[in-house]
Amino acid sequence: MSDTEATRRVVQRYFDALSADSGGDFLAEMSEDAVWHLPPHHVFGSVFNGKEAILGMLGRGVGMFDLSTLSINHYLLITEGENAVAHFEMCAKTDAGRDYRNEYLFRFTVRGAKIVEVWEMMDTKCMHDLGMYDNL
Repeated sequence: MSDTEATRRVVQRYFDALSADSGGDFLAEMSEDAVWHLPPHHVFGSVFNGKEAILGMLGRGVGMFDLSTLSINHYLLITEGENAVAHFEMCAKTDAGRDYRNEYLFRFTVRGAKIVEVWEMMDTKCMHDLGMYDNL
């Protein structure tokens, strides 16, 4: 199997595990020392080093949404060697009951069949306009 095919499989398993009915563990696809980058203008934008820090960051974000309403609409997954780019839309109700729809681009680096780095990009103004940063 080529690096490109292996990368695609790892990233696809990551997204499959995120689906509400999968019961999967998306963190199982990440290396222990993975690095996650959030945009600097995100309310908790920073670089998160290691699974524990990443889980803490994601845990803060989960509280912004009613997870029972969360859906991901995939547009594109491009892989080349150890790199992948995923373009998708996430929809949900916010914790305040407002409709949330935002487009995302994630850039992944995969080595040794694990995600070692994620760059997350989204429309932070959308989140600000919905008041999602107000109580943080």
